Formats: sequence, C-alpha cells, structure tokens
Amino acid sequence: MKRLGALMLALALLVFAGCAAHGPETDNARWYSFSGENDQLSITNGKLLITDERDEMYGGVLTVNGDVAVTGYTIRFYILRDDAKRLLMENISVAMSGQLIQIGSDTGKASVQPGQLLSEGLTEAELMDNLYFELELTDEQGATRTIDLKLDVQRVEVDDAT
Repeated sequence: MKRLGALMLALALLVFAGCAAHGPETDNARWYSFSGENDQLSITNGKLLITDERDEMYGGVLTVNGDVAVTGYTIRFYILRDDAKRLLMENISVAMSGQLIQIGSDTGKASVQPGQLLSEGLTEAELMDNLYFELELTDEQGATRTIDLKLDVQRVEVDDAT
C-alpha cells in the first residue's frame, strides 16, 4: 500500500511538473506595441503577440482626421520587405447600395499560425522597422485613394512578477 501511495505521489508530481513547463516562462512570449500618425490619420494601441503556440495582431484604434465620405474602405497591415508588401491583416468594409459610411475606429484582430509574423527569415529588427498601415478609401464615384503610414514598433518587456 505504501508503494502505491509513493507511486501516486510521484505520478502527481510528474503531471504537475509537466503542466508547469508550459507556463508563460517557457512560452517565449514576446509583446510589441505599435502606433503612428500623420496629418490624415493615426493608429494607437496596436499590439503584436508572438509565442510558440500562436501569433496575434490587435490592430489598435484608427482615427481619421476630418470628415471623410466613402462608400467603402480597406484596412491593411503589412511588412514592407524588398519593395514587396507582405500582408499580415486585412479588413474590408463596403456600403450597401452605394450609401456613404463612416470609417470605424476598430481595426480588428487576427490570429495566425506560429511563426508567421517572424517567418521567411524576417528578423525582429525588420519587424520593428518595417511595419506599415494602409487605408484604401473608395468615394461615391468609385475612385480610390490610399494612405500609407509607417508604424513605430516597440518591444514591451513584461514583468514576470505581475
């Protein structure tokens, strides 16, 4: 009976140790915040989370300066590398029957496969230096114009004590 108790205790310790090994300390989680502004628009409170299990992008809050009347718009986040845009997230809004719509402030969220944000040899420095936001506007006549914004990306150090 004592052997069975010792075996159960050892098994419980192994299970506990196995569960603890997958905690945030070994998850290798990295957080980044991003923002940017120009005379036409601003992005605030954007976040990137890169872990061993998933990559997530929270697009943040979009503010467009002035009164903009559009029938549709597309929001894109991309990495510019070798003069090519590598799309990370895209959201499209189109009005029904050509009515005018307001541009929403929520840019959306995307979860992607692990390693997608830093894939294809993309380094952390390239991610931090080459993240862009694009707003493509479509007016009542169907003409489009695009506003690009380079985003300022900062790595966020998360205190393990909190």
